Amino acid sequence: MFEARSGSWSRTFYLILRNPDCNAIVTCFVNVFYWIFPNSITTNHIKEIVQQLFVHLQSLKARSCTKFYSFSTDCSQAHKTGFNKSGVYPLWLKRRYKYSLFYCDMDTANGRLKNGGWTVIQKRMNGKVDFQQKWAEYVTGFGNLSGEHWIGLENIHLLTQQRPLKYRIQYSESKPKLRIDFEDWDGLQMHVEYKRFLVSGANSRYDIYSLKRPLSTEMSLMIRYGLLQAYFSTVDNDSTASNCPARHKGGWWWYRNKCGYTNLNGIYPQNNTNTGNLLEHESIYWFGWEYVSDRNTPFRRVSMKVQY
Repeated sequence: MFEARSGSWSRTFYLILRNPDCNAIVTCFVNVFYWIFPNSITTNHIKEIVQQLFVHLQSLKARSCTKFYSFSTDCSQAHKTGFNKSGVYPLWLKRRYKYSLFYCDMDTANGRLKNGGWTVIQKRMNGKVDFQQKWAEYVTGFGNLSGEHWIGLENIHLLTQQRPLKYRIQYSESKPKLRIDFEDWDGLQMHVEYKRFLVSGANSRYDIYSLKRPLSTEMSLMIRYGLLQAYFSTVDNDSTASNCPARHKGGWWWYRNKCGYTNLNGIYPQNNTNTGNLLEHESIYWFGWEYVSDRNTPFRRVSMKVQY
């Protein structure tokens, strides 16, 4: 849904009209070239064209043109090359040989290294986007990148496979972290980070096949384990043993019959009414939140983001 190809015209022209900086202009031109040469254009072609474009933009003193456009594979890489403003960026997905548009959170710092640049894969903030979608929509993605959205299971899979393998004395691979930010209707804000987050492809139902225990965060040990390795399920493609998508709404990585652990894609709560029994409600929830919030207040904002 968020590919930088034909079909993204309205979004890219809107970006240019509202914020005519280099990133918006480059995104538009990438769309143009993909539309004209859908099968023959290569990465080198794109790089050469965009670098020439940036030379001209620099001569016109366009904003944000102090550096050549970074052909980044994730937002942390873009941040390291000097792009430190949060917004929509085109990232190169290596395994599909294409660009896709993602929202980069350049403001949230890594707790240990203070490095910004998180690639947002999910965001809830106002209930304007309906997350009660079927399998096909959860695979391709939906919503507005600058607001509420789900980036798509296929894109999440590709994002977690971006970095090359490394061979030293022992086999190793660069793996992304996962950060989840929470804010409830009482204004309580907390987050959790997992050291490793890997999602498989379509043949394995986009399951979380590697999830390393969380880094030290503000939350207690009990809350850190809200996310489990599991297949993704929707109401029309259910891998659970307890009909979790129908009972708890939306699509999520429910673990077999443990529907009550976590679901960040449930129905958006429009007020601060107590969520009630976690095994029965249909709202957004996270395991153990009642131990942090005395009133077990529903979430007003949640977001999921990855970083290498």
